[in-house]
Amino acid sequence: MKSDIVAGNAFYFLNTNDGYDASRILNESWLREMKDKIEGTMAVAIPHQDVIIIADVKNDTGYDILAQMAMSFFASGHVPITALSFLYEENELEPIFIMGKNKKREQ
Repeated sequence: MKSDIVAGNAFYFLNTNDGYDASRILNESWLREMKDKIEGTMAVAIPHQDVIIIADVKNDTGYDILAQMAMSFFASGHVPITALSFLYEENELEPIFIMGKNKKREQ
């Protein structure tokens, strides 16, 4: 599993190229194991068949980054699943819709 930290949020990417990465969302013991490693809020994305993204969201920016990543992976996958993300709380997955924010950039 690869990981990356962006704006204080950790993102874990599982991509084994076995065609079953997204189906790991059904593996409850694996999800609970991942939850034990999470310090903030656990969110999950399954944008296409060959990847699952676990996010350790610690601030609002983390949700925006997850939404952008999920959409990017969804658009580039051979077998897209969903650009929506899920919160993982109390051993349950709950779909969430993340509205991206347009931030003014100083020039």
